[in-house]
Amino acid sequence: MNIILIGFMGSGKSTVGKDLASKLQWSFVDSDAWIEAQAGASISQIFESEGESGFRAWEQRFVHQLDNTRGIIACGGGLPCFNDLMVELKQKGTVVYLKASVETLVDRLKFEREDRPLLSLVSDAEFAQEITIRLEGREPVYLQADLTIETDGKTTSEIVNEVVALIP
Repeated sequence: MNIILIGFMGSGKSTVGKDLASKLQWSFVDSDAWIEAQAGASISQIFESEGESGFRAWEQRFVHQLDNTRGIIACGGGLPCFNDLMVELKQKGTVVYLKASVETLVDRLKFEREDRPLLSLVSDAEFAQEITIRLEGREPVYLQADLTIETDGKTTSEIVNEVVALIP
């Protein structure tokens, strides 16, 4: 059984995923890292050359190749929201939504914007509003997860322990 972490960019999926995999001694894969390795290009380069739809096709390939072994999977923020991938994710493991507030996301993402194609061109004045709009659009899908963990004000190890306690 996989544990599949979803949530908005900056919610801690990769950081929590690595620590969770280490604690459980399971394998770890990050969808963005897998895509970059398979495509031979960075996420930003894929967005530039193939557009968002090309990137979403890469995410679909990633999910299709997943098996049901014991692994921790960190998904890109938009992955479950396109191409009915949330349905497929739920067939391949327990889906855990790492939920963070807009304030927390703004604080975490403000220094990483150049690495985030969907936020890189947003002005400082519109940054929080853009995150709010995107999160509101995605949250109905995120809330279809098997489990939701609030991450605001928690350390990575507290979140990892909470996931471990909730997984059957």
